[in-house]
Amino acid sequence: EFQLQDTLMPEAGKAPASIPVVVTEDLVGAVLPGDTILVGGVVRSRWQPPAPGSRVALELFIEANNVRSMVSAESPLEFACARSLKFACELESFWDCYSGDTFRGRRSLVQAAARTLHGMEVPKLALLLTVI
Repeated sequence: EFQLQDTLMPEAGKAPASIPVVVTEDLVGAVLPGDTILVGGVVRSRWQPPAPGSRVALELFIEANNVRSMVSAESPLEFACARSLKFACELESFWDCYSGDTFRGRRSLVQAAARTLHGMEVPKLALLLTVI
């Protein structure tokens, strides 16, 4: 578990916002203190330890399912744009391969998705259209 701190400068006299991040399994040790990171996960709540004479309270935390260290010169927006551009190029090259037969390209995508659903192309196509 570590504290994720906001990178934006807070107003004078205020501490930067932070939230605990819980990492498990292979994510442990993936980043070092001081790294600029991108965290993907689920926001959950948990009870804070009780203190005598005070009310019990809930604390928000992030249960991380992906933690990625970013290059320090790169902002999260630049990182996301670079990934989107790379994906767009890959998608364009994929459809260039199937420019003459788009149904064959669609069939290739449908067969690659949910490999455990053998021969069920209509539900697979519905799943892909839902994800888009």
